[in-house]
Amino acid sequence: MPSRSRPRTFGTRALSARVLLLVVLIAAVCASALVGVNPARAAGRTLTVTPATGLGDQVALVQWSGFDPTSGFNNTVNLLQCRANPQKIDVDRDPTTVDDCLTATPFPNQGNEVTTGVTQSDGTGSVYVEILPAAQQPLLNCSESSPCSIVAYENTGIIPPRNALPPTAAVAPITFSKSVDDCPQVTNYDVRSEGEASAAQLMYYWAANLCTANPKLILDYTETSSVSGREDFLNGLVDMAATSMPPTAAELAAAPKHPSYTYAPIDVGADVLAYNMIDPTTGKRITDLTLSPRLVARIISDSNLVGPQSDKTSFFGDKELNQLNQNHHWPTGGIAPPLLRGERSADTYFATDWIAHDAAAESFLESNAVNPGWKNVQYPTEIFESRDPGDNAYVPLTGELPVVRKLFYGVKPAESAPTSPKAFGFIGLVDYQTAQRYQLPMAKIINAAGKPVGPTPDSLAAGFAAMKTNPDGITKYPDFTAKDPAIYPLTKVDYAMLPTSVTSATFATNLENFLAFVAGRGQTTLPTGYLPMPASLITQDAAAAGRIKVAGTTPSTPTTTPTANPPSSPTDNSVVPLGNDGGTSYDDGPISDSGSTSPNATTPTTTKHTSTPTKTHHERVESPVVAIADTGERYGLPIFVALALLAGLYPLGRRGRPFAKRGWAAARARLRRAPKEPAAATTVGS
Repeated sequence: MPSRSRPRTFGTRALSARVLLLVVLIAAVCASALVGVNPARAAGRTLTVTPATGLGDQVALVQWSGFDPTSGFNNTVNLLQCRANPQKIDVDRDPTTVDDCLTATPFPNQGNEVTTGVTQSDGTGSVYVEILPAAQQPLLNCSESSPCSIVAYENTGIIPPRNALPPTAAVAPITFSKSVDDCPQVTNYDVRSEGEASAAQLMYYWAANLCTANPKLILDYTETSSVSGREDFLNGLVDMAATSMPPTAAELAAAPKHPSYTYAPIDVGADVLAYNMIDPTTGKRITDLTLSPRLVARIISDSNLVGPQSDKTSFFGDKELNQLNQNHHWPTGGIAPPLLRGERSADTYFATDWIAHDAAAESFLESNAVNPGWKNVQYPTEIFESRDPGDNAYVPLTGELPVVRKLFYGVKPAESAPTSPKAFGFIGLVDYQTAQRYQLPMAKIINAAGKPVGPTPDSLAAGFAAMKTNPDGITKYPDFTAKDPAIYPLTKVDYAMLPTSVTSATFATNLENFLAFVAGRGQTTLPTGYLPMPASLITQDAAAAGRIKVAGTTPSTPTTTPTANPPSSPTDNSVVPLGNDGGTSYDDGPISDSGSTSPNATTPTTTKHTSTPTKTHHERVESPVVAIADTGERYGLPIFVALALLAGLYPLGRRGRPFAKRGWAAARARLRRAPKEPAAATTVGS
């Protein structure tokens, strides 16, 4: 029998320590390869947030590059909003929970975590993320004085190190605009206001700036609607209202002791048909939808599969829709019930008045193709209601925020769980400012010239120039018959409705200071979605301040009060394009001669619909996606270092082999006892 040599023991402690050190180094390098930490790769990672500064309650586009491609569930991307310097993960509670980050899921929950980001083969990806400031998420307390960050990292299947971000994490800083959370503690409000949703973010922003201004003004604003704001102002429940329309005769009659009042413009915006749809063929977001008044009437009446056999076509099979939107692939499940506000609002009135001015839309509402509950419905109206007792899916919502959040996340009005915009198309009526904040595409609509026009600063300027003046001589309403092909027809103006006779000089000064701010510094920096007002409206703010008087004194200019025969107002020839202090001027159009204080509804006219197809344009953003091309360098450096270290062991020769028994066991035991060092977070992007 051949003799077996007995393994030699490892000769010296010094040599054992050297070998152990080399083994530890090899293990560390190999472990870094397993979790994807490559110094060259990490340095090439970027994470970009747009916008990243001056944020409020809004949506940002997050894009990344240099990540490993997603394959199935491997290397999906997690994306979190975090405090300014996220530090650690609590592995005892949840291996994937970042302590300094918000890990709650989005709607219907109160978070914004993305967990299914996809990295494309080129290492890039993107996703829209709802950014939550302190008012919406006190846990993070993100504000101007407390900046935050966005963190993106890959799910590699390996538990991240304790007290550190995942090794694959990339961090991008985000900063916030001033908010009421940055104001000193409030003990008393100087001016209490309420009203229109489209003015809300602007009023919040102004309140945040006024609280530390000189002179200081503590402004309170409650977002409701034009109708609610007017009614509460007329009944003395608030000091000031924000409204897009003057009060109706019924509202004035219901508040016989209402104060005398005037109006001061605060912003120019629009009502829009925002949407969320993904082309099931390309997987890209649809961004070029065009709608006619008839198609909008079909949407808001939930007329999807009704009428005689010849009319039983789904909305996405509608002939006019496909003439206006050629070469499109629509969501496979059809259109979801519309997302609309259920309370009385100016936005509802303007949208239905626009429909009422179109002969084709009126004809549709009188036909058998309409949902029976809406047949012969009388437009305009201030309220959307469910008119079909058997339709439990048509549910108008209370408030602008529920509408836009369900639209953004793809949630049907009667449901709480999101549905893929590839399966269903989501359309809702919101204001321009809100759609901009949520980065939602907005439909082009057919104006009275038969042209498809989307809401832009230029088309809103044209729409404003065409607006008519109400009998009060100040407020304006859209002219849906104007033939300028550049007009976006649903342009509107929000006004502060404020008293002209007050009980104290202090309160008069507060109102005057507010109007001076609106006309001055309030126009220099505006939150997302808002445009500087034209010069003619700023002039009206100064005039409104001059109408305010303390009871018992004489006002400098006449106050605005309803009269049986409203005074005529001069034609305003100083209107300039929005956001421009000079340039081409426009006439405001003819002055209304109606005795009503609400917008005039003229006889519907026939709108010629264009069948010219618009160029199909899709935006490549569906989910958080990021990918990186693997060129083979991922494991190159670790393998090279490992081979070099092993080469250092080679001279040990036979003296090193005995380590295979007791030596390796001892090394494993020592490694288990060694303290774990936290991995450093990788911060990339600039």
